[in-house]
Amino acid sequence: MKKILFIFSFSLLVFHSKGQSYQHYQWQGFYPGIFCDDSSAANCEIEHFAIDTERNTLWIIGDFNGADTTHSPGIVGYKNNEFVKFPGITDSIQSRNDYLIYNGNMVTCDEDGVYIIRMDSLIITQIATFPNSANWGGVSLAEFNGDLYVSGQFTAIKGPTGGWVTSWSIARWDGTQWNPLGTGLVGYPAINDLVVFQNKLIVGGSFDIAGGIDAWNIAAWDGAIWSNLWTGNGGYGTNKDNGNHQGAYVRDMEIFQDNLYIIGDIDSVCGIPTHLAYWDGMNWTGTSYPVHALIFKSFLNYLILFTNDNGVKIDWWENNQMIPVDSMFDQTYIGAMETFNDTLFVSGGFLSSGSTPLFLLARLVYDSTNVGTGKSINNAIDDLSIYPNPADEKIIIHNSKNINQAAVQVFNYTGQLVYENKNFKDEAIDTKQLSNGIYLLRYSTDNYFSSVKFIVQH
Repeated sequence: MKKILFIFSFSLLVFHSKGQSYQHYQWQGFYPGIFCDDSSAANCEIEHFAIDTERNTLWIIGDFNGADTTHSPGIVGYKNNEFVKFPGITDSIQSRNDYLIYNGNMVTCDEDGVYIIRMDSLIITQIATFPNSANWGGVSLAEFNGDLYVSGQFTAIKGPTGGWVTSWSIARWDGTQWNPLGTGLVGYPAINDLVVFQNKLIVGGSFDIAGGIDAWNIAAWDGAIWSNLWTGNGGYGTNKDNGNHQGAYVRDMEIFQDNLYIIGDIDSVCGIPTHLAYWDGMNWTGTSYPVHALIFKSFLNYLILFTNDNGVKIDWWENNQMIPVDSMFDQTYIGAMETFNDTLFVSGGFLSSGSTPLFLLARLVYDSTNVGTGKSINNAIDDLSIYPNPADEKIIIHNSKNINQAAVQVFNYTGQLVYENKNFKDEAIDTKQLSNGIYLLRYSTDNYFSSVKFIVQH
């Protein structure tokens, strides 16, 4: 599904089962990780993930040149704890709206059409064309009952053979031709997401009517007819600003613990005040938190959300209270999230989480080694500083706690360790031999840690 890109301050919110603890999980990076030809990596980013169950591979897609020592521009795989090359030339399929593995092949969509990349022959075939007047074109892809579905913002679609098929913002590919879903969606429709729930295809976005019935931004297709998600007594659809359904929209949907969760620009669902809501197939339940959820993903017994409610930190929802855990990522740009083999993968513009180098790609993993150690997660050195920055010949380190000895590591933007001193006592590090670019310095003792970015510019 397409994940809209945001630049906000955010927090991480987690719903989970009783008995679990946030202390058992931590962020890990990949070393050396994603790399770009540009040493400053100013334009390097990860935009999408695609799960390939047939090959047990997570495909990572974006604007980069590869990962670790694997040169694979635009698309690189992660399999059996190592990066693998995409089997072909990938430049022509970068920067599209969504990616899906369907019948063993990669399917993509953008404002112009839908494409299949055959994984065996690497032949790219355009199987759909959108009108020139299409705004977003294809935004989200899904498989339902063996067929391929594309949704977004378009009024018609055309296959490799035949003429235009009127199909408002959503269409079905049966392997031969495109088919409309009844009368489609009406009301300047724009679809953000598709998920399968209780043997129905759920469509979320901005629209008024689905198949001739009032739906208001969320509806279900069972393969033959449309239905709204009506509670029987509270109406249907999403609203904001005192019942204005036309100003509301569903941004993201996720299946978690047999419920359908939705977030977006909403303040009520079926008359129930809420900002995040979940549907069990019969009734909606609303929550007052978070007010501004941006993106979420289910992970084991957790539902993890990035929000811009409370600044840059991690929050775990436990026993009806919010527990702040860490300052989290050093940058607030989040690209995409995906769960693969019981690991949560997150991409963004970040370089670190606390003292952990991440470099654009992070994974949330179970780790019991820090439980009960007594080391506080708040023991960061708040004002560790480096100057001059940018640096030419050297950098000078200053810390607020007057620490005389520490372990110091310097990583370049691809995650490679370029300097290490486990008994650092001096105030300066020679940077004359470092290439121009962005670096991350990690500074730690038994009780304290911190990290800070700096730039080398000769």
